[in-house]
Amino acid sequence: MTEITTATLDGADTFIVSHETSTGANNISSVINLAKAIAEAENIFDYEQAYVNMRDDTQKEGRLATDLDILMTSSCGIAFEKDADVDMFVCVTDTGKLPSYLSKQRPRQPILACSTSGQVVRQANMVRGVVGYKIPEHMAAKEEELLDLLLKVAQEQGLCNLPYSKVMIFIGENEGDAKKEKITFKVIGGEELPEEDPE
Repeated sequence: MTEITTATLDGADTFIVSHETSTGANNISSVINLAKAIAEAENIFDYEQAYVNMRDDTQKEGRLATDLDILMTSSCGIAFEKDADVDMFVCVTDTGKLPSYLSKQRPRQPILACSTSGQVVRQANMVRGVVGYKIPEHMAAKEEELLDLLLKVAQEQGLCNLPYSKVMIFIGENEGDAKKEKITFKVIGGEELPEEDPE
């Protein structure tokens, strides 16, 4: 169990249970114990220090840092501000690079990664803190309707509580291709919760 906790704290995104562990007599308890070790490591993980370390690494890279590194580092900086109250991230992605780079910052908020590509969604589901969602092809060009759908999915999954949750949304096209890359960014939600009547 110590190895699982250490690997989680070192940044492992995925664990694979194989051989005797996955097919043996106690395979269910093996997976339960794996999940408990991961959850315990996540509970003691210092997210703010991890962000500071990633930010420092990005600054050291200087000109070698990609635009995505800089954007995601800045976004997590905003999300970590005490007054920001960002509850989740939504990434609409062609390649999966947006949620991958964002997850590298180790935010404590969940990330909903959305793509028309099934392969990108499957890969996103393997990354720490990311939930993949396959966008129907016919919705890809309808940005406002697509965002409404994605926020509805996020709410159904328990990732946010709109309109009270604040959600950072990234919409990427051709991420990773310096000549064609286009990323738009917006924040929605964040309304104040109504005060309850004391009776």
